[in-house]
Amino acid sequence: MGNKLNKFIQTILTYFYYFKQAIDEIMSYYISPIFIVIILKKFALANRKLRIIWAPISPGRPPLDQKIVDLIIQLKELNPKWGALRISLELRKVRIQVSKPTVLKYLEINGLMSPPKPGGLTWSQFLANHKFKISIDFTCMITTLGHQVFIFSIINLDSRELIWINSTYRPDKFWITQQFKNAFFDLEQYPTLCICDRDQIFSNWFSSMMKDFFEINVKKTAFKSPWQNETIERFNQSLKHEVFESVVPINLNQIQRVCNEYKIYYNENRTHQGINGNIPGVTHKINPNKTSYFDLKSHLNGLFSTFENSYA
Repeated sequence: MGNKLNKFIQTILTYFYYFKQAIDEIMSYYISPIFIVIILKKFALANRKLRIIWAPISPGRPPLDQKIVDLIIQLKELNPKWGALRISLELRKVRIQVSKPTVLKYLEINGLMSPPKPGGLTWSQFLANHKFKISIDFTCMITTLGHQVFIFSIINLDSRELIWINSTYRPDKFWITQQFKNAFFDLEQYPTLCICDRDQIFSNWFSSMMKDFFEINVKKTAFKSPWQNETIERFNQSLKHEVFESVVPINLNQIQRVCNEYKIYYNENRTHQGINGNIPGVTHKINPNKTSYFDLKSHLNGLFSTFENSYA
């Protein structure tokens, strides 16, 4: 009873308010035929307001269960690169039907919206467009006498094979040019792309030399982006941690001998996560179900020991 009385009072006040506005506008025009239009317009506005007052309020769509909201947030936090559609499809796998707009809504409420995707090719897509690509870099070792030795490496980015490794006290452009000539001497086909960082030694002369001698395009990594040359950076880290943490670098000849032995181990015996646990220099893929026997083989004077398999 009280609710209906309240609505009736609001109705009277609404009509009175808009009727007063009509009289005021009529008085401003004095006596004019337009007053009928004004009165009708105000009554139309009053009726629109009354429909809101008297019409039953729809409860709307029920809110999403909090457990499902927690699952959306959990999936986004565990997989930051996933979008709303991917999360919606993942929930559908466990028979939870949530639309993409709903997922977007709750991601936005919780401040977990994904940033917009950058335009153009990604770095991975750029590399995938080249059939044969290499990565190069220098790393340094200090001998017991305090001399700095520069170790230069070339890696095949497709097979992870260590194509070349050599060391010197003073690298210059003539020495670097000769390394590529030696490394590519037995290759039937030259690479089409060479990835290097922005070291001073790889300045403009290097790009011109690679183009003139080998018809290879040089792509330098972005500023402060070592991840774009991650394969060779990871190799340099492995060389230091796996070898030279256990071997004392004495002089250039000893360092080069160790690098040559590590190259054989790296290409012929060491498994690589980047190529699904296979070995760069082994043509067949590793299949543990087809081994007949195995024995142990040591490398670098016992620094590493690996299994030698015989495949059926």
